[in-house]
Amino acid sequence: MPEELLSQTKVGDSLEVGAEYHPEHGVVTILLSSPEQSTALNLEPEKGELENFVEAVNKVKEEFSNR
Repeated sequence: MPEELLSQTKVGDSLEVGAEYHPEHGVVTILLSSPEQSTALNLEPEKGELENFVEAVNKVKEEFSNR
């Protein structure tokens, strides 16, 4: 049974983000949803995927801030 890490949280006019941990699979699922589409990213923290994803998002934020 998944454990909620972040309930669906509004981060923009229509974009929401949520997250669940699935211990039976060792996967963190990040849920992105808007009225137009929904996407689920399954990341394996044991393989460094969660940390790599966070680093990539932070890099995008940094690059954008430098404009």
